[in-house]
Amino acid sequence: MRKNYGTKFDYLILYEGKARELISVILLATELENRGYTVSIQNSFSHQIKRKQKLDAEVIIVPFLYSDYELYEYVYRVCGENQKIINLRWEQVYSINDECNMDYFGYPKNQAKKVYHMCWSEYLRELLIKSGVDESKAINVGPIQMDVFSDKFRDYFLDRDEMANKYNIDSSKKWNIFISSFSYATLSKKEINSYQENVSNTAAYFADMSIKSKHEILVWIERQLKNGDIWIYRPHPAERDDNDIIELQEKYDNFCVIREEDIKQWLIVVDRVFNWRSTCLADAYFAKKETYILRPIKISDRDETGVMNNVEMIESYEKFAEIFNDIIVKDVYRNVSNYYQKHDKYSYLLISDICEKIYKNELPSCAIDYKKILDSLNKKTKFKNTSLYYCYIAFVIKCSSLSQNNILFKILKNKIRLLNNNIRNIVDKEEIHKIMDRFKEMMCNNKIN
Repeated sequence: MRKNYGTKFDYLILYEGKARELISVILLATELENRGYTVSIQNSFSHQIKRKQKLDAEVIIVPFLYSDYELYEYVYRVCGENQKIINLRWEQVYSINDECNMDYFGYPKNQAKKVYHMCWSEYLRELLIKSGVDESKAINVGPIQMDVFSDKFRDYFLDRDEMANKYNIDSSKKWNIFISSFSYATLSKKEINSYQENVSNTAAYFADMSIKSKHEILVWIERQLKNGDIWIYRPHPAERDDNDIIELQEKYDNFCVIREEDIKQWLIVVDRVFNWRSTCLADAYFAKKETYILRPIKISDRDETGVMNNVEMIESYEKFAEIFNDIIVKDVYRNVSNYYQKHDKYSYLLISDICEKIYKNELPSCAIDYKKILDSLNKKTKFKNTSLYYCYIAFVIKCSSLSQNNILFKILKNKIRLLNNNIRNIVDKEEIHKIMDRFKEMMCNNKIN
């Protein structure tokens, strides 16, 4: 067993979404190991479905922290009263309305303000400080997820022919990818109502907009499928399979629903990129790809994301069809640099420097008041730390193998879909080691710094 998998680590890195985060956190872990530290990478959800012994980590690096609740769930329950916490903040780009609303749930609240928050640009850092985070705890490191688009890391990715063989796709045809952000379109009414009450008062509006936009975009794509081009539908990590995309995949051989691979891998090999509202617009920018934003239904200005504000969009099927005759090219990247700032040094190196300073006590600890957090827990949260809760989760997982016509499956359908969606993000140690070894080889060969 490798030295970085045990009960005591210098650094514990939690990730949420495999496709969104894994490459970046492994890159960070590789650098920390190269500096002589022990590192463990684990999925944040894996600690929610099976009771585990608390881990002994000097520094914990988390994918998000919004409130005392996340500090309890993803720090205290995982490694106890840790006071050296780094938040990678995988969600930083919000709607224009939410971006300027310092009460929005995306900005840290209460004790969560005390941890070290990584920012993708100076503009996003200023917003975080405005929300109440101390200047010393908001650090502009640039977007770590864009480091791998550097020429020095290109050997990490499979080429087009390798991807064609792996997924049985005709490499002689044009490849189009639609990057979905329709997670709200597959939520139940109960979940939407909960989001409306606890997350955002526009949740119901956004869910309705998502459902209608998804339907219309799939109609557009189906009309183009008849022309023979390859279409890859990339679901949002939180998006569940639904009948619309399943039926298209069954009807057309050239329509593929593929969740596997980091989105960056697909951006390297496709010809055109289509987007609705995904921040992967920035990934496409760094990958230097021809990109189009599809908006069959206008989103209100207040709900538009800042990175897409006032950019050119495709609003009708007629304009959409023109793309395939090479008639139009849209300017969609004018706002990207304000949210995703390049530095002279790789972001993973800048974050590693911060990790070392925190580890060596060169930066002050976070001074989290865990007693206050524990005293504030409600009954539902306390229940999630009981044996009965874990038995319930095990029961739901077992029911997921039942026929969809089974009464238990029907009763637990939404919970099963949610669990399955989270479980697919859990990566085994072997895959993590394999990617890490590839990065180590590239760093050694290229002397990347």
